[in-house]
Amino acid sequence: MARPRFLPDNFTLYLIGALLLASFLPCRGMAASVLNIVTNLAIALLFFFHGAKLSRTAIVAGITH
Repeated sequence: MARPRFLPDNFTLYLIGALLLASFLPCRGMAASVLNIVTNLAIALLFFFHGAKLSRTAIVAGITH
């Protein structure tokens, strides 16, 4: 079934959902400190893997080696 033309793609919908979730349920206390570190690491890995242009199978194979 084709997606209606007026709906954005799934990534955009998930991004808006995450924004709304963070607006109504902000992270506080010790969890905020941990989430800050996890978020920074995830963003660093995202840019690294995008820059390295590795395939997903190569990444998984390297992690599980």
